[in-house]
Amino acid sequence: MAHKPLGRHPTRDAMPDLAGSTETATEKKSRSLFHYTTASGLIGILRSQSLYATHANFLNDSAECRILSDLLKPRVSREMESIVPELVKMGRLRPEVYEEYGRKIHEMQAEKVLGSVLISIDKIAPFYITSFCIHDRTEAAFQNGLLSQWRGYASGGFAIEFDELQIDELVKEENVEFRYQGILTEAVSYDGHIERAKLERFDGLAKSMLRALFESQGGDLDRDFGPLVQHETYIRPFLETLPFLKDPGFSEEREYRIAALCNRPTVIGEGEKRKPKEIAFRETGGGTLVPFIRLFENLKSKLPIKGILIGPHARQENQMSALKLLLEQCEMNVEIRQSQLTFRSS
Repeated sequence: MAHKPLGRHPTRDAMPDLAGSTETATEKKSRSLFHYTTASGLIGILRSQSLYATHANFLNDSAECRILSDLLKPRVSREMESIVPELVKMGRLRPEVYEEYGRKIHEMQAEKVLGSVLISIDKIAPFYITSFCIHDRTEAAFQNGLLSQWRGYASGGFAIEFDELQIDELVKEENVEFRYQGILTEAVSYDGHIERAKLERFDGLAKSMLRALFESQGGDLDRDFGPLVQHETYIRPFLETLPFLKDPGFSEEREYRIAALCNRPTVIGEGEKRKPKEIAFRETGGGTLVPFIRLFENLKSKLPIKGILIGPHARQENQMSALKLLLEQCEMNVEIRQSQLTFRSS
């Protein structure tokens, strides 16, 4: 039998359908979600009744969607440590792998296993993310907003207040209309990552991926790798956790996310009748090309806007007058508040 060296782990062109994964209105109390944006962003949102969702690989936080892999790597590496020597004994692997790489081979293969899962996701339906901040009425941020958000995302701009449960209803409508693997809505966790990830759900991932890798060699796969476990068993919890873990340094934001697994245009499931979602592109100030989608565009329902907070601005009263005209033009009647923060961006 040929000795097959460990290489890049296979990806499968199949992902679980996460439709219906959002909680229903009876399971949680609605909160106020604030989306910070510039003046031009506000105009676009009100006139188009849509929100931009940016490809996860292009978000500002360089660690986006990587925390789960970092948590899983030691666990998968330990699993590799118990499997690889047995594969050598069985003749499925060359003994030279240890001479060449030493014990580091286990960590290297763990990285390849986790990388292959990320590749699978990207090949089928990458994550597109829209972010909000949760501000309770009892908090100062509800009246004034967060200084970090005004500085980072809405210089001289606005914070649009949305109703959480009504956003969830729009999400369901969007998912029915367009080709998604699913759209998830949830608050981000800044600590307790291990508890939220429930890492035990990924036990057996390494063995499952190795089984697929050595499938072409034949032999008694059940004996050597255990019973066949569908990759969906591991990909589903991966998808449900991946976009909702963030570094504790961002905890002030109390972020809430829409994480949309938007099918690539060429990915069409059997019997699929939903419309493809257009992938749009914009350029950043640094010349980077950024893919995004427009959520809720052309749906029957309108955005559930409860209010608009005017950010710190040298001419805040003028901002108020202009906003009233814009809302009148868009035939909207929502509460307007002015931030009392003394920071002046323009």
